[in-house]
Amino acid sequence: MVTRRATAALLRFAARRWPERLREELLREWGAEAHVLGGRGRRWAMLRYAGSLAIARPAREPASALQHLRNGWPGARLVLVGPLLVMLMLVLSLKASWAAVNALPMGFTAAMRLYTPATTAMCLLAAVLLALVGRHWSLPGRPVLVLAAVTLAPLALVVLLEARQGPPMKLALHGPANAVYFLGLGLLHAWTGSRARAGRRRTAWLLAVLGAAVLADVAVMVLMLRSDPAPALSGAPQWWTYSLTGRAFGLSNWDAFSVGDLTELDSWTQLLFTGFAIGAALGRPAAGAGGRAPARPGRPDIAPGHS
Repeated sequence: MVTRRATAALLRFAARRWPERLREELLREWGAEAHVLGGRGRRWAMLRYAGSLAIARPAREPASALQHLRNGWPGARLVLVGPLLVMLMLVLSLKASWAAVNALPMGFTAAMRLYTPATTAMCLLAAVLLALVGRHWSLPGRPVLVLAAVTLAPLALVVLLEARQGPPMKLALHGPANAVYFLGLGLLHAWTGSRARAGRRRTAWLLAVLGAAVLADVAVMVLMLRSDPAPALSGAPQWWTYSLTGRAFGLSNWDAFSVGDLTELDSWTQLLFTGFAIGAALGRPAAGAGGRAPARPGRPDIAPGHS
C-alpha cells in the first residue's frame, strides 16, 4: 500500500512537469506500466520506474523566439513597465494640479494652500486608473511574480531615484520609511490575495485599502521620527493626513512645516503605487470556473501488489 501510494504520487508529480494537454494521456500510460509491474509483485521496480519519470527532464514543445517573447511579456510588463507607468502618472498629476491651481483667480498664498489637496485629488483619480490597469495586467496564476511587481520593483525604483536625485542623507531618511511601506504592502497583499483567490473578493479589497492606509501612516511616522529634530510625537496620527491635505488638524506651525518639508512626494507616490498594487494583486480571478485552481491530474490506476 505504501509503495503504491508513493508510486502514484511520483507519477502525478512527473505528469505536472509536462504540458497540460499531455498530462492525462501520459498519466494513463505510466499508470498502466506501473500496474503491470505491481501486478507481478515487483514493487521496487514499480517505484524505481515512477522515480525515474519524476526526475527525468520533460520534453518541451519547440517555441520560436517570438513565442518566448510573447510568453515573457506579461510578466515583464507588470514588473518593469508598471512601476514606470506609476511614476509617469505621478508627474502628470503634479503638473495637472499645478496648472489647475494657477488657473484659478486667487493669490499665491491661497493657491499654495490649495495645491496639496488638489494634488491628492489628482493622485486619487490616477490611482483608480492605475488600479484598472493593474487589474487588466494581473497574472492570477503567478501570485509570487505579482507580489514582486507591486513591492520589490517599486521599492527598487524609488530607492534608485532618491539615490540619484539627492544627497546620501536623503536616501538614509526616506529609504527605511519606503522599505516599511512596500515590504508591508507585500505581506498585506499576500494575505488579501489569498482571500481574493478564495472568493472573498469584497473583503479582500476593503482590507487591502485599509491596510495600505495604515502602512502609509506608519511609513510617515518612521520618516518623521528619524528626522532631526523630530516633531512632537503627540501629533504623529496627523502627520500622514497633513501630508495629503495640507490641513494641520491641531499640529503646531513648526510640526506642520516639518511634515510638509520632509515627506516631499512620498505620500503621493505610495498612494499611486497602492492603486496599481491592489488592481494587480486582487483584480482578476484565476482562470477556470469561478476562479478555481485548475484540476489536478487524475489518480493513476496502480495494482496494490504485495506492499
